Amino acid sequence: MKKEKMGKMQKAMLLCTVLPTLLLGIIIALLAVYLSRTALEKEVDSSLLANATMLQGILEEDYPGTYVMMEDKKQGIVAMFKGDKELTGNFALIDAVKESSGTELTVFYKDTRILTTIMKPDGTRAVGTGVNTAIVARVERTLEPLCVRTDVDGELYRACYIPLQNKNGEFFGMIGAARNAEEMTRKANAMDTPIWIVTVLGTLVASLISIRYTSGVIEAIRKIHHFLGKMVSGELHGEMDMTVTTREDEIGETGKSIVRMQGAMQILVERDPLTTLYNRRFGNAKLKHIAERSEVTGEGFAIAMGDIDFFKKVNDTYGHDAGDHVLKTVSDEMKRLMAARGAAVRWGGEEFLLMFENTKFGPAMHSLEFFLDRIRNAEIFYDGVRIPITMTMGIIEGRSDKDLGEQIKAVDEMLYYGKEHGRNQLVVSTDEEVAKAIREKWAEKEEEEVVETVITFPEDMLDSENLMILLANKMEKDIEGDTSDKEEVKEE
Repeated sequence: MKKEKMGKMQKAMLLCTVLPTLLLGIIIALLAVYLSRTALEKEVDSSLLANATMLQGILEEDYPGTYVMMEDKKQGIVAMFKGDKELTGNFALIDAVKESSGTELTVFYKDTRILTTIMKPDGTRAVGTGVNTAIVARVERTLEPLCVRTDVDGELYRACYIPLQNKNGEFFGMIGAARNAEEMTRKANAMDTPIWIVTVLGTLVASLISIRYTSGVIEAIRKIHHFLGKMVSGELHGEMDMTVTTREDEIGETGKSIVRMQGAMQILVERDPLTTLYNRRFGNAKLKHIAERSEVTGEGFAIAMGDIDFFKKVNDTYGHDAGDHVLKTVSDEMKRLMAARGAAVRWGGEEFLLMFENTKFGPAMHSLEFFLDRIRNAEIFYDGVRIPITMTMGIIEGRSDKDLGEQIKAVDEMLYYGKEHGRNQLVVSTDEEVAKAIREKWAEKEEEEVVETVITFPEDMLDSENLMILLANKMEKDIEGDTSDKEEVKEE
């Protein structure tokens, strides 16, 4: 009878705790898998768009001019030009980008592949093949990037497309970046396996040990789910609940892994891959945060824009690898400059945006002057050759009550003014008299803030003999390390 009752109790526990908990674990695992796959897809799309944009930038920099398609219908010849240089058949460029990024790349004229790294089953390039006309129509209509799953000669790809336009706004074609969808599926399945194992085993073990522990596991999973949901929605600065990360079990390890994944996604989304400075997208959000905080605290902030002088000449003279080395060196100096002061952003190319937080205009200005001196005197060597560089910068005092876009435009105009008037300088105002007045004002203010310390003694100590004895005793105490009987010093 006792054994029979125990059997019924076990069934009741199975029905009331293990089974519902297991079902709940499966549901949560499915949701986690869905969220992780969505996050993976967004990560892949971001990478594809970055690679397509990089190829577009390389084409703009290496082949200045307008995109033109030359067709000889009689001879059936089609040739694509960028400026006076022909791109048709020039596969070395996109092959090099593919090798560095692991991404299939294609340059389209309208819906036709002109340059591509995608190979047909027979081993030839898929040049001349087309893409779904609905994709081209949408990109041409919206002039916005588009990421879709698409079929190329029977093989499924995840592809992102960006419009290719001439400077007059004419739509010419697209640049596409793609990855094999089967490869993405394998990677997603590899990510799904530990989620399934940890969720199912964790909920089963928790249910068998106690209902209380089961409740704790479910709560931890709910917090992980909530955290993943925030990540998927784009909130990458949330903190995982400490009750998850401090657990000494699979759930805790999963939480820590997700936190590490969050850090990796922050770098991918917020950082410039070459310099590791913040990218422009995150820079705008950071500046908005600084301005809002300034409005609440009343602390000042400053905005500066900088540009490496004659950077194109550096690339042309020493090569693009040397140019990248210069960008990294300058960025490292900016990180040192902005440590505990604010943030540095790679705004685009060789242009940088600096945001001084909780800093008045004068100290920010002097910090930049010191920084420009370091850049002028920097020993930048590449392949044994010293590369001399200078920078031009503009700076304004930030205003939390003014449009940030207008303020960025203003400091950019000051940078442009500096580049038009000699470069290698810090522009605090485009009016020379105003600039001189600003510098003099802050120099005087710094002098006023110097605190002089006066040490006073009782009149009976001012006797030379007593004073010498006092100083000798003080020196002896310092040598012996005895500081317990220090004389009090009064500051005025």
